[in-house]
Amino acid sequence: MRLDGEFSLYQISRIRSHRPQKPSIDHVIVMFSDQLHFHDANFTVYGLFPINLTSIFGMFAGVFTYVIILIQFDTILAN
Repeated sequence: MRLDGEFSLYQISRIRSHRPQKPSIDHVIVMFSDQLHFHDANFTVYGLFPINLTSIFGMFAGVFTYVIILIQFDTILAN
């Protein structure tokens, strides 16, 4: 998750450098980028397990596997 925060920090710094903004908006962006940089964001499902790229990949792999199995059964029943 640390890489996502660093990427977001990079994107925010690009936005700040390309567009002139009001001082109040600039302060909010700086505070938000500091929070992204110094705090890791962890998402969980009711505190049971974390949602990260590994769990998302596992969900998609499971769905894809079941779709392939259903397609195979459909071709068997069609013959």
